[in-house]
Order: sequence, then C-alpha cells, then structure tokens
Amino acid sequence: MSIFTNIANLLKLLKVWNIFKSAFNKSKEETKMPANQGKQWYQSMTIWANALLAVLAVVQPQVQGFISAHPEVSAIVVTISNLLLRLRTDKPVA
Repeated sequence: MSIFTNIANLLKLLKVWNIFKSAFNKSKEETKMPANQGKQWYQSMTIWANALLAVLAVVQPQVQGFISAHPEVSAIVVTISNLLLRLRTDKPVA
C-alpha cells in the first residue's frame, strides 16, 4: 500500500471524531467561566482527540500498521491536530 492510501485510510477512521465532536462542542455561552478558572478535563477537545487516536491505534489493525510503517507521519498528524485544537481554545484545563 502506498503512503497516500494509508493516509486516506487513517483520515476515514478519524471521521469518527465528528460523532464525538458534536457531543462535546458546547457553545461559548454554555462554557463561560471566570478568567482565573479552567475547564474540566472532559470538556477538552484536545484530550478527547488524543484519546480517540490512542483507541484507534490500539483497536484498528490498519492504524497499527500505518503507525509502525510510518511513525514520522503519525507523529506529524498527532502534532498538527493538537496544535489546531489548542489554537481553538482560550481556557486551560483545570
């Protein structure tokens, strides 16, 4: 399999995230907190995204094969997703 096929398969698996995203994506009005407080850990999309990636890496043979064959691409995918999610938030985790 080519690297592009593997990336396409990984992206298909990550579409599962959209199911979880709607459940945890609250409006800013619902999650407003004083400036000195952070959000609860379960309100962090970064934590949920990393948990989802970890679960996929453990239970999906395609993801396991991709990670072992292309660890550098896997690290870049995780890093970029973490950076994008971190840029999206303005609150620390409490």
